[in-house]
Amino acid sequence: MTLQDLGSIGEFVGAVAVVVSLIYLAVQIRQNTHQLEHNAEVLRANAELDSARLSTDWNAQLAGDAELTRIWGVGLNDPSRLDAMTGARMGMMLGSLFYRLEGLYRLHRRGFLPEESWLPWEQLMRNVLSTPFARAWWESGGHPFSQSFHQRVDELVAMGADPSSRAGGVER
Repeated sequence: MTLQDLGSIGEFVGAVAVVVSLIYLAVQIRQNTHQLEHNAEVLRANAELDSARLSTDWNAQLAGDAELTRIWGVGLNDPSRLDAMTGARMGMMLGSLFYRLEGLYRLHRRGFLPEESWLPWEQLMRNVLSTPFARAWWESGGHPFSQSFHQRVDELVAMGADPSSRAGGVER
């Protein structure tokens, strides 16, 4: 066997190794793609759960405390009946709700919370912000929300409430 024959065998073995490596990489890329798709689905499912959890937690918070329920209802429907302390509590409740909503908004913008899950929250914001107290609270500014969330909420304020809905789910 000549040196040229050994070189040819080496080239052949090298070519086979390259083909095997390419096949291996293709399989790895396919598996990685499937894993990424699965991870994205898990993130979407978690966002849906977070959305449901927000609703459940918020309703449980109000239902579990008669005074908070009263403050929420009065604050949305007749804020003139709120004294300084209950007005401050109402503002904190709005802040708590909107901090949670901003989290869902970010998930929605990143594609993890589908439109059909996000739209009811936008409608809730529109309805709540159509009330005098909530509108004044929002327009007072000073809320540490992201610029994009501020812009979206301002757009919702400009749209006004859906006349067929009740603000915040509280009877008027």
